[in-house]
Amino acid sequence: MKKESNKVDKTNKSNLSNKSNETKSEPEVQENISNPEPQTPEIPSPSLSTRRVGDQIPQESVEEEKPTSHKVNIGKGHKYGKKYKEIAKLVEKGKIYPLTEAVELTKKTSPTKFDATIELHLRLNLGKKAAEGLRGTLTLPVPVAGKKKIIAAFVDPSKEKEAKEAGAEFVGGEELVEKVAGGWLGFDIAVAAPMMMPKLAKVAKTLGPKGLMPNPKVGTVSEEIGKVIEEIFKGKQEWKTDSFGIAHISVGKVSMAAEDIVKNINVVLEAVSKILPGARSAIVKSMAIASTMGPAIRVKPE
Repeated sequence: MKKESNKVDKTNKSNLSNKSNETKSEPEVQENISNPEPQTPEIPSPSLSTRRVGDQIPQESVEEEKPTSHKVNIGKGHKYGKKYKEIAKLVEKGKIYPLTEAVELTKKTSPTKFDATIELHLRLNLGKKAAEGLRGTLTLPVPVAGKKKIIAAFVDPSKEKEAKEAGAEFVGGEELVEKVAGGWLGFDIAVAAPMMMPKLAKVAKTLGPKGLMPNPKVGTVSEEIGKVIEEIFKGKQEWKTDSFGIAHISVGKVSMAAEDIVKNINVVLEAVSKILPGARSAIVKSMAIASTMGPAIRVKPE
């Protein structure tokens, strides 16, 4: 009996040990399941176009995507056409022409089919005043035919009839000022009666930068509003220098006689001499004339 009981005890002990081993191994399996080893997936490197700031760029991709070199043809100055180059050969480089000869050559070297405008370019000796600029008005003896100027006259009701009869396209008072304040700028020149200037102050920041603000110094503010408008239609024009001290003034058309263009140029030089007293050679640093799209021809100040 004792032997049988010992056998039973041994089998029971073995069963208990097996169960304990099974229970011990279960947590290990659970731990392995619950905490699997992290596996980093293979992420393809982004292309250069999709990378964000801070991304590391592989050296291989940089070498592969280097931009191809392009040959840039950088020329000196503007590239001119064949027709212009042929015409420009008529102008001797470095030569300063007498006024009459320069005008005749300007007419001859006009490359356009239309009646081109001839401009006078004056580099004035303004010294420290170059940044401030210089401006004035003049009336050419031979008017330069071209597009009709559209004039807006800012006047009180008593002068509206006078302005209309003189040829102003738009005439009015406060209502015209309000129209400009709303963004309308459908005119080339503005003239005004003195009593309208305080009301025009409202739109000074709009008209001023565009050169449209009436100014008593250039004769566009006057009690004789009809006379001012008539002078403009007869050829009176305003001129001013740019930031380099150069004035650009229309003095004729290619179709005009050379003598008439010479007259207009002399009037321009006289007008400048009144503002800048002194010898013409001292006032004018350099002078040139050119037609629209034509070569510039240097002129000797006389």
